[in-house]
Amino acid sequence: MVEKFKLNRLAAKITDCSIDSLDFFARINRTSEFTKTISAVIEELRATITHAVEVIATCNDEMNSSLEQSSKANSSLEEIMGYIHSIEQMTSQIVESSHEQATATREINQNINRISELTEQSCEGNLKNADLITGCWYDVPKDYVDIPMKHRMSLVTIVYHVGTADYPDMDISEPQVYSKNNSVRFFIDQDQGKFVMGTPSGNSDWVKACKHDDGMFSAIVIPGSYKAGEIFVKFKIGDQNFHAKMKSNTEFQEGERYTYKLDVGKDIVKLTQISVDDLKGWTNEDELK
Repeated sequence: MVEKFKLNRLAAKITDCSIDSLDFFARINRTSEFTKTISAVIEELRATITHAVEVIATCNDEMNSSLEQSSKANSSLEEIMGYIHSIEQMTSQIVESSHEQATATREINQNINRISELTEQSCEGNLKNADLITGCWYDVPKDYVDIPMKHRMSLVTIVYHVGTADYPDMDISEPQVYSKNNSVRFFIDQDQGKFVMGTPSGNSDWVKACKHDDGMFSAIVIPGSYKAGEIFVKFKIGDQNFHAKMKSNTEFQEGERYTYKLDVGKDIVKLTQISVDDLKGWTNEDELK
């Protein structure tokens, strides 16, 4: 009878634990989106609780039928204690995973959903910092995780030539590239399973470009539409100010590199598009061409 009393108390304790755990899950499910891994753990925990209660019920039946089954009931008690330990471990895992999920969400909100373009890109380090690369991956981790990454900004590279007869021993200084917007937001599209760019916002601004190699400068801008005749580049030679205009309507896309040729002479400033290529090939971070 003593063993039966202990079993009934243990059954009540596990039942209360089960109710508290399920209430805990309900609160979590109302406040955050769990990954598939956490969902799997919750399902396993529910199954374990159910099985533990079934074992207790079996033990009660065995105790009622015969005292000779006490040794078997004791073994079942040990099994139940093992289930309780598993429940505690899985509950701790859920709490830890929830904390990690909340931390990751905060980081996404801070670093992805609030992107402000850096307009000071005159050095190589600032140019790289102005870039934005995102990746999105949903699955249960196995041996390794392969996350596809994508450049989200547009890279503009200007290859320039200054007429030596008109400007002997002189070079371009303070190059700037026009950006139609200086802010953009990204959000996760659950249906597509990837980050999607929202409509760019903020004021237009001039981005101070980075001079590199021999006769080149680059700047990263938020994708946008440019009209023919719109001033796109400005710079100085000595104390003299120059600008170059777009020759045709151009739509800058995410993850694309736009290369232009800039010819500067006494009576000419000509900007010509040379090529457009995908930044997936930009595998070397020191490669700016």
